[in-house]
Amino acid sequence: MKKIILAATALSLMAAPAFAQATAGSPQTATVEISGWVNANCTGVTGGPFELGNIGGATPGSLSTSSFNSPASVTVICNGAGTQVTVEANPLTRQGTLANPVPSGFTTTVNYTATLDRVTGVTQATTAPTDTSAVSGPGTSVLAGLTNGTFRLIASSLTAGTDLVVAGNYAGTTSVVVSPGL
Repeated sequence: MKKIILAATALSLMAAPAFAQATAGSPQTATVEISGWVNANCTGVTGGPFELGNIGGATPGSLSTSSFNSPASVTVICNGAGTQVTVEANPLTRQGTLANPVPSGFTTTVNYTATLDRVTGVTQATTAPTDTSAVSGPGTSVLAGLTNGTFRLIASSLTAGTDLVVAGNYAGTTSVVVSPGL
């Protein structure tokens, strides 16, 4: 039995090469997917004070029919193609207290329409966002898109209805809301 195993081992050694030859295999490729994102952001949304000056009209208690253009602009920088701009006008109200209650036929509130007019660098806004202070809440959003530019605020259509406006200093706010979007 020993002879048979030795003979089988000897035959197997003769049949196999002394050293196996290394061969190059086919190239193998691995694809690595790389991804990232850029958030839609807005920055630099700044604006200055807007002094209307005398808003009184030609007769006592009336209002000017002029439009008032802001010398200060609102700067907007947004990298989102879906960026929306909304304006919300709040009424001008008389500052300070009065010694007596305001009688019927007089008012201490002035409503107006605020319009944000594009000046430079606004690529997609074809309609200017507007809002009237007579209606609570913001106006309709307008697509501004990719923006690196300025808007100018315009106050127009001042109204007190049929009432006369009480003399004094008036103040209010207009908010410009810029919402980044893809």
